[in-house]
Amino acid sequence: MMIEHSILKLFIEDTELYEKYHSALKLDFIRENYPTLYRCFKCLPATSIEGLEATYLANYPVLKDGDRQLIRTLLDNVKATETDSEAIITYLESH
Repeated sequence: MMIEHSILKLFIEDTELYEKYHSALKLDFIRENYPTLYRCFKCLPATSIEGLEATYLANYPVLKDGDRQLIRTLLDNVKATETDSEAIITYLESH
């Protein structure tokens, strides 16, 4: 499981943490290697996985069927991710 999934889930669950740490998150690696995940981060803030998906689909309305399934799978993975907020905050503060 990627730490970025945990960070994304934590940012959705806690907008206060998103506001505090989102600018500290360096997204260059994600942008280059995981463009769909990068676009999800760019659709924040969101207060739910469903809200993030709605924003994503509104921001990127022209998607192939395979891309729609990729989004659904990615968001299902994020939703299933266990988050350890203390460990993630420590990670974000170290960056």
